[in-house]
Amino acid sequence: NELMVKMDARELLNRYTKGDKNFSNQTLVGIDLSGTDLIGINLSHSNLEGSNLAFAFFNEANFTRCNLVRAKLSGINLSQANLRFANLHDSDFHGAILHRTNLVDANLTLASLLDSNLMEANLSGADLSGADLSGVCLLGAIFISSEQRGSRKSSTKLKRTNLRRADLESLYLDELDFTQANLTEANLVRATLTKSILQGADLSEANLFNADLSKANLKGANLRGANLIRANLERADLSGADLRGAYLNEAKMFEANLDNVNLSQANLQQARMIRASFKHANFSNGNLTEANLRQADLARANLTNANLHNADLTGADLNSTNWTNVNLEGVILPDGMTP
Repeated sequence: NELMVKMDARELLNRYTKGDKNFSNQTLVGIDLSGTDLIGINLSHSNLEGSNLAFAFFNEANFTRCNLVRAKLSGINLSQANLRFANLHDSDFHGAILHRTNLVDANLTLASLLDSNLMEANLSGADLSGADLSGVCLLGAIFISSEQRGSRKSSTKLKRTNLRRADLESLYLDELDFTQANLTEANLVRATLTKSILQGADLSEANLFNADLSKANLKGANLRGANLIRANLERADLSGADLRGAYLNEAKMFEANLDNVNLSQANLQQARMIRASFKHANFSNGNLTEANLRQADLARANLTNANLHNADLTGADLNSTNWTNVNLEGVILPDGMTP
């Protein structure tokens, strides 16, 4: 028997109870299925715009190419569900369970995923522009599929996404676009962000311990108070970034661009900055103890009150550098001599 073009919740639940799980290509605009148990249901290609599925169980359900624009999905359980190519624009997923959910190429623009569980979810190719993912758990989530990695660039979009306090530990985030994203206090410990675009992003107080940011674009980014201890910033572009009070102990910044950067009160102890550019950079009150600045460009940099105890400046460019009240004890000067 063919289903009606437009169906109400009572009829759908009645048919599901009798064993019918195929509800593809249905018009279900504004339907209220909140709190229901519809595990394994097939709603692919159906129109559920503005529907209410809050606190319902849709484990292993099929929502492929489904229209869920402005849907109420708070507290929903979509574990292992398939939402590939689904339109989830402006939907509310507050506190939702999306464990191992397939969200490949889904439209999540302006969606609210506040405090949701996205562990091991597949987000490769998804559009999360302007979405709110603050406080989400993304452990094991996939942003770049194994097919994409090392071959073609992922199209996952994270521009202006809110990832405040999000858990992104150890994730592969290479080449993704986080332009103007909010990553305040985010956990990015050991995350891989090679060639990622973080221009204008807010990473204040973020934990980037041992993260790989090589060749990343961090122009004008806010990294105030961020933990970048042992981070790899080789050939990264941090020009104009705010790194006041940041922790860069033992960080690797070979040939990185840090022109016009603010490193006031930053900790750069034992950082390796060989051939890095720091033109017009502000190191005032910074700790550069045992830092390696061989062949670095420090032209017109401000080192007022900085601590360069045992730092290595061999071959560095110190043209018009401000040395007011700098601790030069044990420092190796550009000519290889000590003071």
